[in-house]
Order: sequence, then structure tokens, then C-alpha cells
Amino acid sequence: DFDLRLPAGSRLCTLVIAKDELLKRHPQQRGSLTLQRWQNTNQLELRADHAKQLRDQIETLIKQEGKTTDPSTAERLLSAVINCFENEEAETRAIKKRQARHTAAIEVLHWCHTNPCQSITVDDLSELLYQSRTSLFKGCKEHFNRTPLEVQRAVRLDGVREFLLKPNKRAQLDLKDIKQVAQHFDFASPDHFKRRFREAFGEQPQQTIQGNHPEGAK
Repeated sequence: DFDLRLPAGSRLCTLVIAKDELLKRHPQQRGSLTLQRWQNTNQLELRADHAKQLRDQIETLIKQEGKTTDPSTAERLLSAVINCFENEEAETRAIKKRQARHTAAIEVLHWCHTNPCQSITVDDLSELLYQSRTSLFKGCKEHFNRTPLEVQRAVRLDGVREFLLKPNKRAQLDLKDIKQVAQHFDFASPDHFKRRFREAFGEQPQQTIQGNHPEGAK
């Protein structure tokens, strides 16, 4: 979630943990520190040792693209998260009322991920999300250091790159080449698309689809 004031460019990771799963681990401790903090704060300090443990596990999963055959992986990750919350020395901050621009940033990102194959004007986005243009621009600039249209384009470019890297995804939609993939994600101009793709990832689409990533590619 984006209730927090985070510097643009921060690396973010979302962990979804069912509350029931947490209660299973603490059947006699429904008032545990972890639950209290989940309910009353959205900022938790990570102490050095716990931060390293959690970061190492997350980065390993990212490198594996979330694919693991080890059934204990989820358990270890959950334990690492709970250890962070149970650390009594870690500082927290109370949840503050979400400001309009924060809501706008969340809704823009959600809309873009829900509609990755569609481009839309800021005016239409404003009307669709019931958010003012000012909130859209301020929220996106603060959280992503981008305009709403730049956020939208970044999500669509990520979609293109994923399809170029994964032949099975292209095959499912019968997309045979780069042009068709780009058009699927609503990039109408080939030259414009190639320029934006190179700016985003440091390589040409042809290099991506061939797996020939140059040094410095993102």
C-alpha cells in the first residue's frame, strides 16, 4: 500500500499473509505484539539482523521468480516477518489518515495493472477514478516520480517485456512477433515504442526476445 511517504525509486515488495494464518501460529496470543502492530501501524523499523534475514529470503525468491519446490520456504518467510514485528526494540508509527493524493496514486497503479493493454488520457482517468487531475499528478509524482501517463506507460512496457521474455505467453494469445506484442499493449507507433523500450530497459526489444541482453540492461 502507499499510505507511506516513500522516496521515489524505492524498491517495494508486497507480502500477503492471511490473518487466519497468523492466528494459527498464536492461538493463545490473540493480543500479540504482531497483531497489535498490524492493526495500529503501517511503519515498522527493521533492525539490522532481522532486515538482512528478510531481505535475503525475498531476494532469493525474486531471483527464482517465485518458483520453489521447497515447502518450508513460505514457513521460513512467515517466521522472518513475524520476528520483525515481534521485536520490541523496533519503533513504529501510528497510521495517519490517507490523503487524497495517496489514494489517487494507489488507484492509478491498480487501474494500470488491471488494464495493462489500454492507454487512457489523464482527463478520462480522472473521471473514471473520481479523482481530481491535481491529486493524480501530485500522488503519482510523489510516490513514483512520474506523471500518471508515465506510470501507465511503465506498466505497459513491463507487460511487453514479460511477453518478449516468455514465449508461452505470446503463444497463448497467438502473438507472433514484437510488433504484435507492442500493439497488444496499445503501442501504436513502432518507433515510439522502441525508443521508450530502450529508455526503460537499456536494450532493444529484439535483444530482449532473443535473450541477448547487453551489459547495463535493466
